[in-house]
Amino acid sequence: MPVYKDKERNTFYYSFKKVVNGKTITRKKRGFNTKAEATYAELKALEEIGNPNAYKKITINDLFELFKEYQNSKVKSSTINIYNRIYRSHIEPYFCSIFCFSITDRDLYNWKKKIVKKGFNQRFTNSIICLMRKMIELGIKKNIITNNDLLDELESVKIQRIENNERAVWSFDEINTFLDTFDKSIDTEYMYWLYFYAYSNTGMRPNEFRALQVKDIQDDYLIVNKTINSKDGNKDILLPPKNPNSNRKVLMPHEIIVLLKDYTKEYDPSDFIFGKEKALRETTLNRYLEKHIKLTNLHPIVLYGFRHSHATNLIKAGIPIKVVSKRLGHANASTTMNVYWHLFKDDEKQVLNILNNK
Repeated sequence: MPVYKDKERNTFYYSFKKVVNGKTITRKKRGFNTKAEATYAELKALEEIGNPNAYKKITINDLFELFKEYQNSKVKSSTINIYNRIYRSHIEPYFCSIFCFSITDRDLYNWKKKIVKKGFNQRFTNSIICLMRKMIELGIKKNIITNNDLLDELESVKIQRIENNERAVWSFDEINTFLDTFDKSIDTEYMYWLYFYAYSNTGMRPNEFRALQVKDIQDDYLIVNKTINSKDGNKDILLPPKNPNSNRKVLMPHEIIVLLKDYTKEYDPSDFIFGKEKALRETTLNRYLEKHIKLTNLHPIVLYGFRHSHATNLIKAGIPIKVVSKRLGHANASTTMNVYWHLFKDDEKQVLNILNNK
């Protein structure tokens, strides 16, 4: 049941010949944009000529490709990239080329247990399970999968965890401890030191900072007017920021502006500050982050943790919430309050102290 690539048109097509009730039936159709689309169309054609077992040849990999097709018109390309990363790392290694019709409740139960044992935070664990659930739902909807009970094994999980790296933050002193682990006499180490030094002073979202170009360095400000999406981990796509308030000017310490200008003095205005022709990959940044955390006694944080750390340190220092909200590019100050409300737990005690001593 293969489909074929039309190299001249850069499309896919299916072509088959089947004998049904002693009669040879031939079918061929061109013009499909993806392999999955051609595969599913061929299955429908086979079903129409009386081959009800055609769907038994659909694998989990085929189902995932079909799922992406249906999602392409509904979600951003960045979301498709997330689906790709999750599937390749956490679903494909377990199910690979297994046929959809042969998957059992026990298969999903055992897979789910292994995912939970990996120790990811609750949000990411459930995003893996959710992707599998969406795929199975599509399979059921398209009659590729007939066992509706599979969905019972794909409920979200609750994970009790003391440490949550996703919300973990560092103080200014801890950030400096991390930065001190870089050997600035080595060019590559200097680049990553400067990256994290500058990034930790911005409060920007990771993909806003990666998207910065040389022309975005203006006076003592960094101009935030875009975010970056690396499609399939390769092609850089610049997109509008998350919301209108995310278009902003971030005031920076003059020392950092000088370092950035010196570092990019031979770059073109449209070059990325870090990476030049191609922005640094998030996976590479994570690798350096993890590598240098291991050289300290600090608790782990993720890239987004630098944004949380920046906001937390400013709020603790007494900077007005509206100022912090504007710097972070939040839609409004209430969003900032909702994210960092835990920093204000002692406010009621301060009120009581004032009332008792009036």
